[in-house]
Amino acid sequence: IQRKYFVNTNLEGVELPYANLSEGHFTRTKMINANFIGADLDQAEFSEADLTGVNFGFANLSHAQLRKATMSGAKLTFTYLYKANLSNVDFIGALFLCANLRGANCTEADFTRAHVVGTNLAQANLTKTKFTGANLSNTNLAGSDFLNADLTEAILKDANLENTNFQSACLKGVVGLTVEQLLEAKNLEKANWYDNADLFLEVLKAGYKPR
Repeated sequence: IQRKYFVNTNLEGVELPYANLSEGHFTRTKMINANFIGADLDQAEFSEADLTGVNFGFANLSHAQLRKATMSGAKLTFTYLYKANLSNVDFIGALFLCANLRGANCTEADFTRAHVVGTNLAQANLTKTKFTGANLSNTNLAGSDFLNADLTEAILKDANLENTNFQSACLKGVVGLTVEQLLEAKNLEKANWYDNADLFLEVLKAGYKPR
């Protein structure tokens, strides 16, 4: 595809599998249910775009800009989002299966009820994110920052929490956490435990110290 400038364009339902759209411009574009399976979207610009239900399976979105985009119900299976800007993105109900968001900026993004299983979020900025009811099972969260994040009723079974920062995060009703996992965390200071307070006491008894 030669044309890569689609600002303010209606591309609802467009089929662009395996297309080369690196550095493409899709700002404020309407792309509901679009198909980008296997597409190269390296450094593409999707800020404020409507990507509801879009399929980015196996696509390359490394360093892409998706600030304030709407991606509710999006499919991101094996999607590569290394160091992408995902700040303020609406990921409500999105499917992340074995995706790579290592080093991504997800500040204030909403992952409510998202399926984030087996995904790499190592060293991601997750400050003020919302993961209410999200499934983060088997997710790599090593070195990620959940400062002031809301993880109410999230599932963290078998997640890697090595050097993860949960300072001032809401952990109410979180499922699947173990003492062993939390001992690997970097910071649990001022986290809100609510009904998981007994678990935190067990962590303290096991010798937990902030790093």
